[in-house]
Amino acid sequence: MTAGNNPFPRVSNSPGVACAGPGCRMAGRAQHPFGPLSVLLAKILAALLYAYLGVGVLVATWMHAGGLKRVDTAAARGTFGFRVLITPGLILLWPLILMRAIGAAGHPPVECGPHRDAAKGDAA
Repeated sequence: MTAGNNPFPRVSNSPGVACAGPGCRMAGRAQHPFGPLSVLLAKILAALLYAYLGVGVLVATWMHAGGLKRVDTAAARGTFGFRVLITPGLILLWPLILMRAIGAAGHPPVECGPHRDAAKGDAA
C-alpha cells in the first residue's frame, strides 16, 4: 500500500493535533473532550473528597473516644458492634454531628409530635 492510498494518514504525534490509525501514538487512548482542564478539575475534586473523608475519620475517632457522651449518653454506652455500625454515618455526616456535639447537653432532643402528645395524654 502506498502513502497515497493509506486510509489512516499519520498527521502528527504532538498533543493537540489529531491523528488516527495504527501508526499514531495516540491511537486507542481516550481523549478528554475539554482538554487538560477537565483533568485538573477531577484532581481538585478528588483532593476535596479525600480531605472531607479525612476530617470525617478524625471526627469519628473523636466521637468514639468520648464525644458520643456529649451527643447521646445512651450511645456512649453502646457495644463495639454498635460503634462499627455508626462509624460510616459519622464519617459521612461529620459536619452535622460536629454541630450537634458542640451545642449538645448530653441527651437527644425530646420528640414533639402528635403521637408523643397522645401518649402523654396532652392531645386534644
